[in-house]
Amino acid sequence: MQKKLGLFYEKIPVFIWGYVGAGISVITMFITGLIYVDPLGAPFSIF
Repeated sequence: MQKKLGLFYEKIPVFIWGYVGAGISVITMFITGLIYVDPLGAPFSIF
């Protein structure tokens, strides 16, 4: 199993994994902003 994962990671350049991680964060914040409802009616803010 470990060898298979190692081959998978070797095929994809390392910097792509950074883009994937950042992209997942941005997508989850966007989805949260769309569905979030504050009890007082305030809009979603990442701050």
